[in-house]
Amino acid sequence: MCLSDEEPICGICKLFGDHKSHPVAKISDAYAERKVSFAKDIQLVLQKSESAAQAVQDTKKLIRELSTSAADTLAMIATIGDSLLRAIKCRIATLKRQLESEHSSKLEKLQLVARELEAPQQLYQQMKMILQHHADTVQFLHEQRRLKREMVRLMEGSMSPQTPIKDTISIRRYFEELIRGIDITAFVPPETDQVLANAAGLREAWQAGCATQGRLSQQVLEDILCKAASGSVPKPNEEAKLPGNPSHSSSPSSTSMSLARGSDVGSRESTV
Repeated sequence: MCLSDEEPICGICKLFGDHKSHPVAKISDAYAERKVSFAKDIQLVLQKSESAAQAVQDTKKLIRELSTSAADTLAMIATIGDSLLRAIKCRIATLKRQLESEHSSKLEKLQLVARELEAPQQLYQQMKMILQHHADTVQFLHEQRRLKREMVRLMEGSMSPQTPIKDTISIRRYFEELIRGIDITAFVPPETDQVLANAAGLREAWQAGCATQGRLSQQVLEDILCKAASGSVPKPNEEAKLPGNPSHSSSPSSTSMSLARGSDVGSRESTV
């Protein structure tokens, strides 16, 4: 056996091969020596294994505890998360019902006022129509009496009709109620905290400038919130330039056209 290369060799390799300059020993002697040494190595490994046995058990216990805690945490997230989602959805549904009720109530009042304000114009059109177009004298006398009574009732009314007091829906109140108890700033980068804090005010300021509630203006309102979350809310002097803002859509030319149309209508009515 070659002691340098630690491998068995034959006599020819010792005499003529690569191992001719290497020290050699009998295989039986090497076997006996290596067997004793190997037995000692086994004992050392056994001692090392026994000393690490408790640590192995502790590590396996930690792995089991880690897996258990992960499973419990996942179950908690699913359970509490579902509960929070249900609560938020319930709050959204409640706010939608409240909004629908408030809108219906205020709309009904405004529509009633609108009908009262439109009554003189409607009566005027009816009187003008019967004056210009009637089949015979009998029809005219019949309709004239009816419209006369309506005119007397209308004239006996209270003071001159006035535009009702502005009564819009507070977006701020609904926004604050929607996020009540929720730290909404935790869902966006820190630099947008101040913007989000003023998001409701921005929406209400924009809402105050809208004369009508069309799909476009509503989309612009939603865009403002999205921009608030991303930190790119337009500056106050830029709000008037946004599409959907009535103040942006009006112009001196449109105002002049409106005045011209009003003058034309007045001139035609004065000929009656």
